Amino acid sequence: MSRLIVYVILLVLVSCANPLEKKLVEPTSQLKKLNWLGGFWLDTTTFNSMKPSKKTYERWNWFEDSIVGSGGNIFDLDTSLTENILIKQIDSSLVYIVRVKDKSMLSYNMVYNSLDSIVFENKAHDFPQKISYKKTTSNSFLIYLQGYSYEMKRELRLSYFRADF
Repeated sequence: MSRLIVYVILLVLVSCANPLEKKLVEPTSQLKKLNWLGGFWLDTTTFNSMKPSKKTYERWNWFEDSIVGSGGNIFDLDTSLTENILIKQIDSSLVYIVRVKDKSMLSYNMVYNSLDSIVFENKAHDFPQKISYKKTTSNSFLIYLQGYSYEMKRELRLSYFRADF
C-alpha cells in the first residue's frame, strides 16, 4: 500500500511538470539599465556635409536575455545594413558583440554602466577601442567611438535622436 502511495505521488509530480514550458528570464539589472536604448534611432548631423549626405541609424530590440541591434546608412531613399550588434550578459557583466558587414565579429567588454551611459572596451582592436553610449534626453543619445586609426588617436561622436520608421 505504501508503494502505491509513493507511485501516485510521483505520478502527480511528474504530470504537473512541463519540460517544454519556457521560463521567462528576468532581464538582469545590467540590462535593465539600458531600457532607454530600445527603438529606432537616427543621426542626421554627423555625416551631413558628405555629398551625397549620409544619415546613420541604429535599431534596438529587446529579448529575454539580450538586446539585439542593427546599424546602417541611409543615402536619400537607399538604406544599407552595415552592422549587427548584440549586447548580452555573460557571467556578471555585459558584452557588446558587433559584426560589421564583410568583417569578423568583435567583442567589447563592459567597463562602466549606469542608468544613462555604458562603456565597452576592446584594447586589442585599433578603431574603435572604446564604444560609449550616453543618454542625453529620453529621445536622444550620443555614441563616442575612440581608438587609433592610422597610428593616430581618433574620436568620432555620433548624435542620435528617436525616430519613427
